[in-house]
Amino acid sequence: MDNPRNPEAKELVIKRLACADLDPGFVRAAQPELFAELVDTCSDCQCGDRCQSDFAEPDAGEKVAAYCPNTRRVDELLVAKPDSFGPVQKWRGAV
Repeated sequence: MDNPRNPEAKELVIKRLACADLDPGFVRAAQPELFAELVDTCSDCQCGDRCQSDFAEPDAGEKVAAYCPNTRRVDELLVAKPDSFGPVQKWRGAV
């Protein structure tokens, strides 16, 4: 296989959503198909190592958003987000 799937995709999507001030557990519970699409897109991305190292930086959200193939979908979630999408509380066991 020329394009190995990224085994850390779910973890990276969770970090990506959290950096965007979205609750990953809520997104996964409320929109499981979308969450799966985000993970699938991330799995095929060639920037997994770069993404992982950028999440260690203080401005991770801005850095990752510049090249993340899920940026459009994450931005759409932010625009459409009801108050409950925010990180006010975490859903136990949802992620």
